[in-house]
Amino acid sequence: MDKKWRGGATINFNYLVGWPFASLTVNSENLILKIPRFILPIFGGTYRFKREQVSRISVFRVIILYETGIQIHHNVSSYPKEITFRFWNGKRKEILSELAKCGYNIDTTSKDRIRL
Repeated sequence: MDKKWRGGATINFNYLVGWPFASLTVNSENLILKIPRFILPIFGGTYRFKREQVSRISVFRVIILYETGIQIHHNVSSYPKEITFRFWNGKRKEILSELAKCGYNIDTTSKDRIRL
């Protein structure tokens, strides 16, 4: 069963899409990040990862806002290397729990790295 959340996203840590314009959908087979092209013309679109294409998911905090983010570490050569999904701290436990339940490797060693 799919779970979906709204949030923001960054691509290569330079291109930011704010809440609520990005969405993350997860199930045991796929992780899908959607960014509207009208917001981010070059990097907007749908990033669909099969579970085996995601090596790990690391967690970070955003210092300026009350946000948390996840970085999707993947091996899809046609996608940008740095892809993150950002969300309000209140959703942190729910999102990480659902990702773990679906079989994604949550990297707890990099937990709570702080970013601007």
